[in-house]
Amino acid sequence: MYPSDISQFNGIDFTSPFTEAEGEVVLRVPEDVVKHAFAGLIGESYVPKDWGGERSDLYTSRVFVRGRQVSAAWLFKGPGHPRAMDVKALGKNGTKSIDCSPSPRSYSFCSTVIRSSRAWLA
Repeated sequence: MYPSDISQFNGIDFTSPFTEAEGEVVLRVPEDVVKHAFAGLIGESYVPKDWGGERSDLYTSRVFVRGRQVSAAWLFKGPGHPRAMDVKALGKNGTKSIDCSPSPRSYSFCSTVIRSSRAWLA
């Protein structure tokens, strides 16, 4: 699956690469701002505060993928982690990556910014 498969993202041009300047700006955006922006895009009104035992940064059942409504959970890493996601970045013992999936028929997304590129795992 690609980000463009998510109906709420249909107004985003995923064919245009980040410019170096855009990448530098994104590296300075706080995680909470990104989380609220994603919530706004998908129509989720509840945005939980970060805490150490969270299963995901943002969870919703309001996402539409290829026309089907699905549950989805997101993990975000803010400016303090400007590199590829690895198990060490996902909570103690990497358990956040396991706990993120709310059910067998759902999607989990990890989002991080790596200098001059976009990284999405689904």
